[in-house]
Amino acid sequence: MDGRIEQAAQILAEARRKRDQIGPLPEAVAPRTVAEAHAIQDAASKLLGEAVRGWKINAPPGQDAARGALLESVVRDSPARYPANLLHRIIVEGEVAFRFDRDMPARDKPYEEEEVLAAVTAFPAIELVDYRFADPRTVPALDKLADYSSNGAFIVGKPVADWRRLDIKKLHVTLKVDGAVTYDQMIGHPIGNPLIPLVAIPTLMSQAGGIKAGQVVTTGTCTGMTTLQPGQRAEVIFEGLGSVEVTFTR
Repeated sequence: MDGRIEQAAQILAEARRKRDQIGPLPEAVAPRTVAEAHAIQDAASKLLGEAVRGWKINAPPGQDAARGALLESVVRDSPARYPANLLHRIIVEGEVAFRFDRDMPARDKPYEEEEVLAAVTAFPAIELVDYRFADPRTVPALDKLADYSSNGAFIVGKPVADWRRLDIKKLHVTLKVDGAVTYDQMIGHPIGNPLIPLVAIPTLMSQAGGIKAGQVVTTGTCTGMTTLQPGQRAEVIFEGLGSVEVTFTR
């Protein structure tokens, strides 16, 4: 393995182990490309001894797709109780996510939309955004990508078998904090359609061994970013797709 990749992975893995916050990665080892950021993630997962439950994915049209691993240890089923002291910040995003019901092995040929849609089941999810960096505003985007694309934790709702009857890109979504509505409108997905990043992930993961049945992918916030405090509860409700909730225990 490239020594730069290994050193960067060691820094980020240690920060996760100790729940420390750090400055930007040293320039000598910081990722210079999306591929290097992905390699740092993969190396950090091995150093942590962590299984990867799935990924978050960003795939803007015309740009390189980028993914962040969701480590098994930070994934919870809804309704979840998540210790607030495991996070540096509590930032909630309501998302449309998918579980792969069959293997999507690595291959040279890109995966087509219909074969991807036929391989997944949709569910509502909450991503908890968090940073190993003390001031993420001053940290290069590739550093944050290497840090699992700033994932802190992931809350899994119940899967919906007949999800394809829904118009995923036009679902109404409501976010409640302690029962009070804070977001209530059509999903505000960053690129307009959660299916675009979903379709991109099997082809992207062909560069890293493919996808195994049971792994998941979450496709980006539909509610923006909402900051909570210890003791609060968040619930996200997608019309037709169901709800997902998490309480942040003190």
